Amino acid sequence: MSWRARLSKSLNELRVVYCASSPSSVGTREFVKNNYTDLKALNPGLPIYIRPADGVEPHIAARYERGVYELRPTSNMNSDQILGIVKELEALAPIVNSKTGGGIGGDAFKLADIV
Repeated sequence: MSWRARLSKSLNELRVVYCASSPSSVGTREFVKNNYTDLKALNPGLPIYIRPADGVEPHIAARYERGVYELRPTSNMNSDQILGIVKELEALAPIVNSKTGGGIGGDAFKLADIV
């Protein structure tokens, strides 16, 4: 299975933030234009949030289990470089999720730590 189709199994959310007018966000806007439809079609249950905001530094954020976020800046990158960042974030999922306990019964948290 392609890494693109695994996004919904690896991530709980993907967030793309960029400035609608800033030159440093051109690649991020192109990434959305070129890839959003395909990524959403392959991962219909994955929330993919597109957030244009004035004056922000463009970035991609992935949310994993237990609300853990990984953020990667995308300033002055092209669409292909940003797609590579999304691929990297997908590949990080097993590592990040194992550090957060891997769900109920994981090694990172014990009942005494939570209660």
